[in-house]
Amino acid sequence: CPIVILSDSGGAASAVAEYLNQKTISDPKFQEPGLEKQLQQIAELHELSNYSSITLFSQPETRPSQSQTTDLSSLLLQAIVNLSISASKGDASTSVQKRMEKALALAVKWNRPEIVHTILSTGDTPKSGLLTFALQKALELCSVEVIKLLLSTSSSSSQRYKYPELSYLHLNLNRLFLIDDPHSFRDHNPKLAEQQRQHLRTIYQRKQNPTDMHALFAKVVGPVFQDISAEMYELCIMQSTEPNDTHLFLWALMFVNDENQE
Repeated sequence: CPIVILSDSGGAASAVAEYLNQKTISDPKFQEPGLEKQLQQIAELHELSNYSSITLFSQPETRPSQSQTTDLSSLLLQAIVNLSISASKGDASTSVQKRMEKALALAVKWNRPEIVHTILSTGDTPKSGLLTFALQKALELCSVEVIKLLLSTSSSSSQRYKYPELSYLHLNLNRLFLIDDPHSFRDHNPKLAEQQRQHLRTIYQRKQNPTDMHALFAKVVGPVFQDISAEMYELCIMQSTEPNDTHLFLWALMFVNDENQE
């Protein structure tokens, strides 16, 4: 469990922060041998966790030069991420993967691209599965800044982020067409709503074969495109075997509010 210490709140919190930073104890109350030994043990445990178990936080007014964007909520999220990253080093187990996904989901939900970048940059190269997971979550939540970050990875001119090439292959388009609908598109398409209800359990299955996902997309959402125009149906269903930019463009027009469509 990550620990955040308010380092300038006085008492034990300040003593721990001072010892972790400087290996000194200025408060006489904590200079007793027993208490000093406890501070040493805390520091040793922190070191064993690769310095990820404890995160220090100071009130903004005591740090006027620090960016105001570093607030307590961001630090809490960063503490969770630090612990997840530390646990993942040298371990490719399923439990670690799930822990990383949970941290990534939080960063996406809070629309924090810099923390998403930290997670995806863990190790030599980020796992392509995490990249797809992040894009799926960001699209479902319309986390615009995170989407910008992830889509920039496919641009050859961008050297800021060095991720693997972004693939839409495992993107679940059916889930995107289930998000809250600001234009009441689903209300005006009862056939779509009915098909979604019938196949809801399958749509939310964790692992699906891309071919099966596209076949289900053609069955559930395909009739909507067919009602709009034969050309759209041909482009989005008949001529495609996996998610692509055209699908995302049309989805954004239908299901994303005007402010975020661009």
